Amino acid sequence: MPTTHTPTPPERPTPTGGGGAATAHAETGPGEPDPRGRGARWLLPWWVAGYRLADLRADALAGLTVAVLLVPQALAYAALADLPPVVGLWAATLPLLAYALVGTSGQLAIGPVAIVALLTASAVGPRADGDPAMAVALAGALALMAGGLQLALGLLRLGRVAAVLSHPVVLGFTSGAAIVIALTQVPGLLGIDAPRSADALGAASAAAERLGQAHPASLAVGTLAVVALLVGGRLLPRATPLLVLVLATGASALLGLAGLGVSVVGEVPAGLPAPTLPAVSSQDLVALLPAAAAIALIGFAEGLSVARALAERTGARISADRELVATGLANIAAGTMRAMPVAGGFSRSAVNHQAGARTPVAGLVTAGLMVVVALALTPLLEPLPQPVLAAVIVTAVLRLVSLRALGGLLRRTPGDGIVAVTTFAATLALGVEAGLAVGIAAGLLHRGWQRARHHRHPHDQPEDHR
Repeated sequence: MPTTHTPTPPERPTPTGGGGAATAHAETGPGEPDPRGRGARWLLPWWVAGYRLADLRADALAGLTVAVLLVPQALAYAALADLPPVVGLWAATLPLLAYALVGTSGQLAIGPVAIVALLTASAVGPRADGDPAMAVALAGALALMAGGLQLALGLLRLGRVAAVLSHPVVLGFTSGAAIVIALTQVPGLLGIDAPRSADALGAASAAAERLGQAHPASLAVGTLAVVALLVGGRLLPRATPLLVLVLATGASALLGLAGLGVSVVGEVPAGLPAPTLPAVSSQDLVALLPAAAAIALIGFAEGLSVARALAERTGARISADRELVATGLANIAAGTMRAMPVAGGFSRSAVNHQAGARTPVAGLVTAGLMVVVALALTPLLEPLPQPVLAAVIVTAVLRLVSLRALGGLLRRTPGDGIVAVTTFAATLALGVEAGLAVGIAAGLLHRGWQRARHHRHPHDQPEDHR
């Protein structure tokens, strides 16, 4: 690709060591406003100055490419969160605009993500008690609370809060949560009803006890979808999920799969909801607070780690404080849209970068296309088989399982490896929220031990830099 002008956001990425935390400096780039917000220029998107037609062409292509991947993922992650599928589409509209106005990464793709969806399900499901309208209201409140926490931390310049989620904690938590998510989708692939469990053993047991009840047609649809996604993912990795969704929807309508007992998405309301505050009680807000804090932390840390990894390739500058503000505004926008909490995703951000995205305008293009889908194309989604959505989730999250990386970290830096494995095991055994709490505690204890050891032996090199 020929060298072209790319606008640059305000802060250099801070490299992290093997087990180092994702800390941030308050450095600003030349000619950029101070991230603390001095002057009206900080209110303007960094990419406005110097934006060129060539940038627009590149961003438009990237935005279209990400939208192709986002449609099936948005529907699937809403289902993972125990919400109506259309909620995932809503979460892929206004939040992307909010991030584009403040965010400092040109490639980070905001929207529904698997781990945040699982956290949403674990918080919303028990309180909604099967009422879809209450689930939507609670998810909106959860997004508002998580966004409010992120916004407050960003305005207070506390981007270094990501330090509590060190690399070993994120690695162990992500791998454990991905396995839990995959296990929760087994009943959907089999076409059976099973209670949702927060931990891996409970999810596996619930599915195993009902294997004999598997619905043959649903099992066939789910198996074919998994195979198609895995095989097609090697040939057309960006387009395969949407192709599978379209083909499965068409086949369902043609063959009448709903009449054969296969669960389908059903009626999907067209249009976008008017911005409003969710109607929930004060007791609900108090009950949702721990999940909101967990989503605020893990969602921010996931997005920041992706943004920094991409910035190392592009030479961009990332501001942790502005990323907190941007992610917070995105979640607040999601809450007012009665959508689910959002974050920066691994797979879509990688696709965005590979497709040539230069600025958050790519996200605006994606949001515009998602609006078109929500306004005009939702009736076409009604025959979509639910096992296909389960297959999309399973094949997406299994890529997040990094057992080899866990083993490598344990060999290279045993202290960091123990933190990662502890977080991984706790997430599998206790569930995502408790596993995250255990991982943070283990990481802080390990860091305290390292500092105490360094204080006693100042000439020793810290473990995570060996």
